[in-house]
Amino acid sequence: MTCKTIFGAIAACLTFTAAATANVEYDCGEYNNAIYSITYFDEEDVAEIRAVDLAGQMASALMRPAISGSGSRYVSDTGNSEFIEHQGNAYLFVQGVQLTCTVFAVTAPGDNGGGFAAVPLNIPAYSYGGNLRSGPGMQFGTLGSLPEGTTITIIEETGIYMGDHQWFGVRLFNGQTAYHWGGIICASGAPLNGVFTGC
Repeated sequence: MTCKTIFGAIAACLTFTAAATANVEYDCGEYNNAIYSITYFDEEDVAEIRAVDLAGQMASALMRPAISGSGSRYVSDTGNSEFIEHQGNAYLFVQGVQLTCTVFAVTAPGDNGGGFAAVPLNIPAYSYGGNLRSGPGMQFGTLGSLPEGTTITIIEETGIYMGDHQWFGVRLFNGQTAYHWGGIICASGAPLNGVFTGC
């Protein structure tokens, strides 16, 4: 993938490392065959938009503060993407299409939710059944459990391993996001380190 655009929505790629008071990760859902997310870096007062297409290729761009009647507003340099947060509600506008964003994680500076560097993905998979967690590890709270055969989408590679398998951020059919252990995930359509390989 070249550092240009995914579906014309993001005009520049970047590598951005923040030392922020709090980094807030937003999951903004799907538009035009790509999954969108936003990271807000509090101390720098900037946001980063990321889009991952069905092939797993990612593009990202910096969004800068813009004038807003109320709440917070961030706009990409091209003006194709706009992120608005007001009174706990967050929205991403991509080429004029509104996506509703939900908080996925809040991390401290240099923390990344327990020292992991998340890699966005968009890979169809299914679960062999097991617990959903609020973070990538057994020390995080249980958000529920999945029956065997539940269809999921792997949206994040954490790099945190338990045994030979890593923890992944996943999205369920109802839009809920959580973490799931790779030892009980089958992603037969894509080569991915840290998932169960016998499926």
